Amino acid sequence: MLPCGPRASLPRAPARPRLGLHRGGRGHHLPRPAEAAAFQDGDDFTFRVILEECISACARLVKTSCEVQVEGTTIYLEARGSYLKPGPAAPCVTLCAELKAECVVPDLAPGTYEIRAGANSMKLALPATGPIKLDSGCGYFEADGS
Repeated sequence: MLPCGPRASLPRAPARPRLGLHRGGRGHHLPRPAEAAAFQDGDDFTFRVILEECISACARLVKTSCEVQVEGTTIYLEARGSYLKPGPAAPCVTLCAELKAECVVPDLAPGTYEIRAGANSMKLALPATGPIKLDSGCGYFEADGS
């Protein structure tokens, strides 16, 4: 977790979800090659959409949701989130937490998919045979098989 600055009045839902691959170190990890490579026909696959990178670790009433729509080889993720910022008198450690929604795509067949959430997109081949690459450099997805 990283220190974070003051946040705007909440609850609110971020306008632009950030999507990305987990990268080692700061809580972002590329899906483990073994997990993505072990994907089998009919498995569920979970994406985590980062709605906001730094909310107060003391935020209350944190709620997230995700709607998934599959059209051919395109998977659309519509993630939403809200939370209440702690009051100024509430004691709280200045740490960040990510506001992220889990999007589960059930009964997925092997293949190459374009994943879209907001203005961000990525291509993902399941089962994975190599590194996962982003189409959009401004955001990130987290993905792992379950």
